Amino acid sequence: MTICQRCIIPDSYPNVTLDNGVCSLCRIHDRSPRLEKPALGRDKLLELLASKTTGKYHCVVPLSGGKDSSYALFYVVRELGLTPLAVSVDSGFLTDSAKKSIDKMCEKLSVDLVVHKSRFRRKLVKEALNIWKHRGEYFSVCQSCETDNRSIVINEATKRRIPFIIWGASDFEDDVSTFLSPDSLTFRQRLAQRVEATETNPYERLKGTLGDMGLGAILPTLKLPIPLADKFKVLLHVFVYLYYSVRNNLDVDVPEGWRKYIPFVQTSFEGKNVETIYLFDFIPYDPSRHIETIKREVGWEAPIGKETRMDCKLHSIVSYYLFKETGITPDGFTFSVLIRYGMMSRGEAKEKEGIIRKSLKKDCEELLAELRIDKEGII
Repeated sequence: MTICQRCIIPDSYPNVTLDNGVCSLCRIHDRSPRLEKPALGRDKLLELLASKTTGKYHCVVPLSGGKDSSYALFYVVRELGLTPLAVSVDSGFLTDSAKKSIDKMCEKLSVDLVVHKSRFRRKLVKEALNIWKHRGEYFSVCQSCETDNRSIVINEATKRRIPFIIWGASDFEDDVSTFLSPDSLTFRQRLAQRVEATETNPYERLKGTLGDMGLGAILPTLKLPIPLADKFKVLLHVFVYLYYSVRNNLDVDVPEGWRKYIPFVQTSFEGKNVETIYLFDFIPYDPSRHIETIKREVGWEAPIGKETRMDCKLHSIVSYYLFKETGITPDGFTFSVLIRYGMMSRGEAKEKEGIIRKSLKKDCEELLAELRIDKEGII
C-alpha cells in the first residue's frame, strides 16, 4: 500500500489513483478547489439573526459535545452575545467525554440545556448489527441518526417559537463522493436535490417512498449467496429493524406528516417554521484553532489525538469497517481534506490517524460486548 506524498490517502482507497506519488483527490483539488468559498461574515450572520423577533432564546444550537457543535455554542454566546438553547440528543451511544463536555460547556457559558434520550436507538443498532452479522456484509448502524437529530431540534425550536437553528456541521467532513470530481455535490446539496425531486416529480416521490420503506434492505438479502437459514435470519432482523425504525420515528415525532410511518424517512429543513443556519457558511472553518479556543476558554476536553470525532461510540465500528475496506479511517480521510486546505500538517495527520487506529479494534470489541453482540463476522 502506497500513501499519497501530499496527504495520507492510500492507493487502496476506492476510485483513488496515485500519479507521481500524488493522489487523484489532491490533483482534483489543484485543478478545482471544492470548498474554498468566502465566508459570508459575522455581520451578515448578525443581520440575519436580527431579521426575526425572538423571545427568551435567539436560537437553538444542537450540541453533541464534539468539537464543531461545541465551538458553535461558544461562538453564539461569546462572539455574538446571544442567548441560545442547547439541545442534545442522547442516542444511547454518547461517550463519557461527550457527556462531560456538554455539561461543562453549558455550565461555563450559562446556557440552558434540553436533553432528549432515545428509547429505540440501541434496539435499532442491535438489529442492524445482527443483520450485518448474518448477511456477512456491512449494514449501516447510523441509518436514522441524522433524522433523529434534525427532528428533535426542529420540534424543540418550533414548540418554543425559536426562529433559528445554528448548526455546527461543515462540508469539510463530507464523504469521498463530495471530492471525487469538480462538479460533485456536498451532502447538503445532495439532500436538497433529493427533496426537490421528490416534491416535483411523482415518479421520484414513489421511488423515494419505496426506498424509504426498506425495500433496499429486503430485496438484496434475497440475492445474497448465503444459506437459506441465514437469509431467513436476516429477513427476520430486517423486519424487526423496520418496526423499531417506525417506533423511533414516532418517538422523535419526525416532522414529515404521514411519512413518519415510513422507516427510512429523512427529515428535511425545508418547509419548517424555523430557519436553519450553518455557522461555517458565515465564519471560516479552522478546526485546530477552534479546538484550542474551546479548550482554553471553557475547558472542553477530548481524548488526546481523538479530538476530531469523540462524541459517539458507534463511530469506532464504522471507522473499523471502513479502515479494513479502504486502508484509512474516515477521520484520516477528513485529515487529508484539511491538509489540502492548509488546516493541518501531514505529520500531524499521520500522528492522529495512528492514535485512532491503535485503539480502534479494542473500542469496537467493548461496544459489541456492551450490546451483547458476538464480534464474529463483524470485526
